Amino acid sequence: MFEKLRKSWLMFFVLVGLSFYLSSCKRAVDIKFSHQLHVEENGISCDQCHPKQEDGTMGLPTMDTCSDCHEIDLDNPSEKCLMCHTSRSASKDYEVSPLSKPMSYKDLNFSHEYHEDLDVECSFCHIGIEKNKDLGTLKYPTMDVCTQCHNGEEAPAECETCHKVIRKDRPPANHGGDWTFLHGREARVSERVCHYCHQKNMCQECHQREKPRDHQTFVWKIEDHGEEATHDRRRCVVCHSAGFCSDCHRQMPPSHKRADWLAFDVHNGHAQAARRNFRSCKVCHETSECVRCHNSIIMRQP
Repeated sequence: MFEKLRKSWLMFFVLVGLSFYLSSCKRAVDIKFSHQLHVEENGISCDQCHPKQEDGTMGLPTMDTCSDCHEIDLDNPSEKCLMCHTSRSASKDYEVSPLSKPMSYKDLNFSHEYHEDLDVECSFCHIGIEKNKDLGTLKYPTMDVCTQCHNGEEAPAECETCHKVIRKDRPPANHGGDWTFLHGREARVSERVCHYCHQKNMCQECHQREKPRDHQTFVWKIEDHGEEATHDRRRCVVCHSAGFCSDCHRQMPPSHKRADWLAFDVHNGHAQAARRNFRSCKVCHETSECVRCHNSIIMRQP
């Protein structure tokens, strides 16, 4: 009964987590629009829908823009409106909200006009946009795209070229507070983002000089490090060589110095440790050692 209940709860949390993951992959939008249909299949150019603005930015299409090709009756909304508008838009009297951009774009200083004058094609930065069928899955250019040209040779690579606030001596806003504790999780998600500003060897140099926070607890050396290594040993090798474990484990652990460690009693120290986590014994001992010793000893029952 308990096992069935446990599996049910486990499945529930998996489904909840999956739903959050999938919802994060696609944004809620107000317009059903296919770039593939308009650009690739009908040959409509980018500037036909995105006219250049006075400030050098590319404008977003309005209802007037769409009416150049589509018959739109603003005074008599009907089911035909749902060919382009989502039900979300219809519930807001067909209002259309612009797509939200990544948080990092708030610091971006970018001119479409300047890049257009350099004959940079839209598809060079907006990779694969001509194949996009859903605005909810539209991806904005990442810094990887920018650095193809902004490499210090073809175009400047200094922070101030594209960023309003971020500088070499002025880190991003999310680097404050507990960043030293949280940065590892972010780096595992997308390590290449770190390398925009940091050298690849910086992680190793820092981690060899400063111990992680969890390494500074009293029980880390005695117990916790073994559990962490069992879960994911790849994290250990960031700082430790392959021989580090065996060199350290040649020393007798503090637990082995208990007075009753090898006492003739079924509840002696090493028996309790083996029952609690037999895998930890096998780091240094072979199973045959247990058999060889226990074959010649009669334990005293309590």
